[in-house]
Order: sequence, then C-alpha cells, then structure tokens
Amino acid sequence: MGSNIETVCRASSYIYPSSGFHSERPHTRPHDNLGVWLAAANTMAADWFAAAPASTFTLEQLMRTRMLTLGLVFAFPAVCLAQASSTTPSPLRRTVLQTHTMVTQPTREAITALAELMVGGTAPRHFHTGEEIGYVLEGTAVVEMEGAPSRELKAGDTFFVPPNTPHLVRNTGTVTWKAVSTYLIEAGKPLAVAAPKP
Repeated sequence: MGSNIETVCRASSYIYPSSGFHSERPHTRPHDNLGVWLAAANTMAADWFAAAPASTFTLEQLMRTRMLTLGLVFAFPAVCLAQASSTTPSPLRRTVLQTHTMVTQPTREAITALAELMVGGTAPRHFHTGEEIGYVLEGTAVVEMEGAPSRELKAGDTFFVPPNTPHLVRNTGTVTWKAVSTYLIEAGKPLAVAAPKP
C-alpha cells in the first residue's frame, strides 16, 4: 500500500507543478498524469477496502467506508500543495552570468554573478573560498563582515570580501538591492558556504 501512496503523491506533483514534489517527467501533460493518479487512488482505496473481512460490515457501512477512503485519497494533492506553500522563499537570488577556469591558476574558477536581495531581506552569514569583488547596481544595504566595521553599500559603491570571511548583507533600502560580483574560488567548490553564528 505504501507504493500506492507514493504514486498518488508523485502524480499529484505532476498535476500541481507548484507542489513540493519534484516531477521526474517535467514534460508530462497534466491530463496524462490524472489517469495515473486516479488509477493509483482507486487501487489504494481497494486495498483499504479489502483489508477488513466483509462480514464485519453492513452494505451501508461498506459504501461509507469506500467513500471516506476515496475522500482521503483525493485530499493528497491538497496536502502536498500545502507543504510546498509553507516553504519560505529565500530573500536572496543569485544568477550566474559566466564561469571560467583561471588560466594563471587552473585550480580556481572566476565566476561572475548577479545578486538580488529583496527589500527587508537578509543574506544569512556565509563565506566564499576565494575573493569576492563586487559593484552595487541599485539599492542600499549594510554588510556586516567578520573583523571589520559594518558598512553601507549603495548604488555605485564597490566592495571586497577576503576568502573564507563570514559576512551577511541586509537590505535597508526601499528597492531590491542588486550587485554584480566576481568570485575567485576553488574549482569545484560551492559559490557560497553557510557560516555559523558568531
């Protein structure tokens, strides 16, 4: 019966793409998956319906049991969707613009990325395995870097973050804060690594 539950949830993610379940078939059409979902739901209901001896139910009780079971099965997509909507989106979005292996240091990569931090948002403490060299395009923010005083960063400002230095950024302005940075990090390492609280 567990496999039927998994099938219902997977099919639900195809019908409701915004759910937290990742579709393994992103190009599948919703009405195709509806058939899969209904078939799995019916099988699951049949399993539950057959779990108890028929002699223990009257005909009316049997019908009520089946209707209740089907109702629970059809509630699965709503549950999956509710779980997805409860996830808080990150206030920070990074878009990688280019990545190149450094000729002078083949063990490092140069990555240029656009950072966008929503109004009132905070980019949690993190660090990079290499230098970050940035330029602010728009907005106002405050950067708090370990070992240095807090600094306001507004449009037109440049900034530099040394390797492995924990820092956070808070948008203190009235528009989305945008900056373009180039990171010179170790090849194969993540662009940013979460840093523990001080």
